[in-house]
Amino acid sequence: SKGAPKNERACQISFAAGRPMEVRGDAFFGRVYDDQDDWGRRDFTMKDCSSDAEWLLSAKEANKEGQASNTASTMNLKNM
Repeated sequence: SKGAPKNERACQISFAAGRPMEVRGDAFFGRVYDDQDDWGRRDFTMKDCSSDAEWLLSAKEANKEGQASNTASTMNLKNM
């Protein structure tokens, strides 16, 4: 959002999840359940905004693994 103020809380959550980004303006965080057969919204509580929330730690690990995989793929391409 052009000219919108920086949303510090959303920036901190994205950083804690291993995907640092600058968020401007309002942000919406939500949770959904999807097992390919069933889909639905789930509660997202203030506890879920904690830096030690299970989903946040899982997201950080997944993003770290994804970044390592992308780095390895890039290095393999350079070595070809």
